[in-house]
Amino acid sequence: MRFAPLLIAFLIAAYASAQSGTLRGRVMDAAGPVPFASVAVRGTGASAATDQEGRFTLMDVPAGRRVW
Repeated sequence: MRFAPLLIAFLIAAYASAQSGTLRGRVMDAAGPVPFASVAVRGTGASAATDQEGRFTLMDVPAGRRVW
């Protein structure tokens, strides 16, 4: 059973990683894409800037519903 602690650590890591995800989107206004805008998820450390086409990707966003 010397592998039991390693197995437990692996299962905990797998469970923890399943509790977050990736959020992708595009920031637009009436004139079109908004380049270089800041995007953040309130209450988390997840933030990003949009590219020239208004697209962004937020990694490791905690699972759950977010309402602004």
